[in-house]
This record gives sequence, structure tokens and C-alpha cells, in this order.
Amino acid sequence: MMMKGYLIEKYSDMGVAYTSDRLIQEAAKAGVVLDRIGVHDVLLTGDGPFHKGQALKRRDFVLNRYKWGWIKDKLNSLGDESYNRLKPFNRFIDKYEQLQRLDSRFFQKPHYVLGTIQSSYDAVASLLGDVFVVKGLRNSKGKEIYLVHSPSEFKRLQDFFPLETELLFEEFIASSFGRDLRLFCIRGEAIAAMIRKSNGDFRSNFALGASVQAVPVTGEMRTIAEDLFVETGLDVMGVDLLFGQDGYYLCEINVTPGIEGIEAATGSNIASLIISLIVNDLKSK
Repeated sequence: MMMKGYLIEKYSDMGVAYTSDRLIQEAAKAGVVLDRIGVHDVLLTGDGPFHKGQALKRRDFVLNRYKWGWIKDKLNSLGDESYNRLKPFNRFIDKYEQLQRLDSRFFQKPHYVLGTIQSSYDAVASLLGDVFVVKGLRNSKGKEIYLVHSPSEFKRLQDFFPLETELLFEEFIASSFGRDLRLFCIRGEAIAAMIRKSNGDFRSNFALGASVQAVPVTGEMRTIAEDLFVETGLDVMGVDLLFGQDGYYLCEINVTPGIEGIEAATGSNIASLIISLIVNDLKSK
């Protein structure tokens, strides 16, 4: 019997969306029906989710590519399996949870504090230094991340965040300015690695125009991938590491990692590996 799944995205029509399109393409090659369902195109009723006027039926699996809300959660109930599973997916969206829960002997964590946009710059600077990073707790693609040098810069952030918003303040790892290491991990295995370099921005996200260069996967990287899989249970994740003067620092993990940069840099068919993981799981049931 043909395997069928839902790819949960923001919209059913994503236009040109590299990661989403590649997953659908590789699913078709594997004989898997993978229909894209946009959360913003779904209505959730007492009888369940409706997509463009039609009740959605159960599928063999769902593949999560959207982070927010009850509709996404309910769509997960339509799959016999979900990737990543909903509980760790929802937990590790949050950057504060990541720093609280994740450890490996091959990385350190930057010093950090949790506060709000109304926190005192002087109080935060006394703990982290005069220059520090401000992060929204659920940011992605480099959004809601700022490098703050002064009280006036910190105050200007009130234009971007509601006053009650909790924020993560982190030590600035200056030796990693504009560059980081991205590991792409599938079920605890470091599949591929690349260095991302910006053109002047302290952030090094591919979505913001950073260049990418493949690097060999080392034993340290493999151990980090194994450690984080044990701690999270995430089948698919991107791991971003900063280059400290004395080794790696954890920047964050991504529960919906894009694959355009890593496929371009390494030549690896990441989309096929993700689909193969799902197919092999379902065949073994």
C-alpha cells in the first residue's frame, strides 16, 4: 500500500520554498504521497480540521515544518507517526529551554539570563558584559536576534517587542562574529557539516545571505549529535555552534532546519535521507 503523509507548512501554496519542495520531490521518487497542508489554510472545528472546505483524513505520518499554534498540534493527531514528534518539537522550539536542558562534553554554553524588554541594561551588562546578544525565545532564520552595545540600543528594542515579552540575553562570543558551524543531524547522526560566514553581520544565517562551505564531520561533531539526540529525541535537527577561543559554544538547535544551504555546500541529498528515515520506520511497524 502506498504511504501517505502531510507536510505541515505555513501555507498550502508556499511559492518557491526550497526545503518544502525538495521533501515533496524526494517523497514522490520514493513512491510516497506527501501533501502540503498550510496551517493558515485550515479551520479547526469540533469535528476536526478542515482544509479548503474538506475534512482531513488520517495519514501514515505528518512532517512538521511549522512551529506555532493549536492547529499545528491538532494536525499531528492525523498521523500515525510525526517527525519531529510533537512533544519534543514544541519543547525545543524555545531557546531558553534549549540552554536549560542541553549539554555535551564537546561544547560550552554562553552565559545567559532571562528577562524582559523592560529589564535594566546595566543589570544585564553587569552579568554578561557591555556587549550582549538579545534573542526572542522562538525566533528563526536570524529574526529577533540583536547585538546590543549600549543602553540606547537596548531601549530601541522596545520598538520591536511588546513590553511584556520575555527575552533571552546571552554572552557575546566575539571570536565567532559573523560565522558559525551548522551540523545537520538525523536521529543522532551528524550527516553533514558546513561553516556559514556573513558579509559583515554578526549573524551567520544562510537565510540572511551568509556564504556556506562544507567541512568534514569530526568525532567531536558526531558525539555532539549523539548527545543532543539522547537529550531531545528529535529525529531531525540543525545544530548551530559558535567558535569560542577554547572550543565550541552552543548557539541553538533548530527543530525545522532548512536544507538549501547544507545541500548546496555538501552535495548531500538531505531531503532523500529524511524521506528514507520515514519510509524505513513505517515499513518496520
